[in-house]
Amino acid sequence: MSETTTISSAQSIRRELNRLRLARQSLSASSTALDQQRHYSTYLLEVKPDHLCIDFFIPSTGNDVFIAGEELLLEAKYSGTRYHFFCEYLDHGDDHTNLYHRLSMPTSLFRTEHRSDYRLHLRRDIAPNLMISSGTGNEQPAKLDNISLSGAGIRLPDEEKPQQGDPLKCHFHFNSEPLKLNAEIRHLRPVRTSKEVHVGVAFEPLPRETRRELHQALMRLQRHAIRTSVNL
Repeated sequence: MSETTTISSAQSIRRELNRLRLARQSLSASSTALDQQRHYSTYLLEVKPDHLCIDFFIPSTGNDVFIAGEELLLEAKYSGTRYHFFCEYLDHGDDHTNLYHRLSMPTSLFRTEHRSDYRLHLRRDIAPNLMISSGTGNEQPAKLDNISLSGAGIRLPDEEKPQQGDPLKCHFHFNSEPLKLNAEIRHLRPVRTSKEVHVGVAFEPLPRETRRELHQALMRLQRHAIRTSVNL
């Protein structure tokens, strides 16, 4: 199962692109023109406020292919997620040691995540209590709609104004001791029937012991749902 989200916030786009840059993740570049289907490999060198700098193309024939104003499709895969975005080719330069190319800053970034983990959808009567805190550090209750080993769907009051890319600290009260997980907001949509926003969050990579504890908690929830005839 896969899910594609669109990132439109300039700050969030730069954050995601810098992730790819720091990971030295290879990019595939191609023209969107129908008669130009060749793909070239490159890397992000810099993420500027208004443009991107990318490394020379491999194979080297790509360094003379694109012209100013041409639309390029850039694609990358990182940690099981596929990214793609569109840029306008601006120009190329030479910093006395290496050739580089400049592209316009994309206005949208598309992220497709492939879910391999089973997602447990919860009714209110069996959902564990959840407390979250954002950058302000203030804790507040949230409603848990669904959860897996990689992320969760939660509801927040719309006055909280959550933003895509915001970090969250989630405290799940499965037992007497809360399970504390760090997460990031991946997508948002308003809830039509209430003054809430549905927020999809992805957990940061979990230590082995934490992942085991979360897995056991989800199995207990699933068994309880089956015993009480709650539809999953």
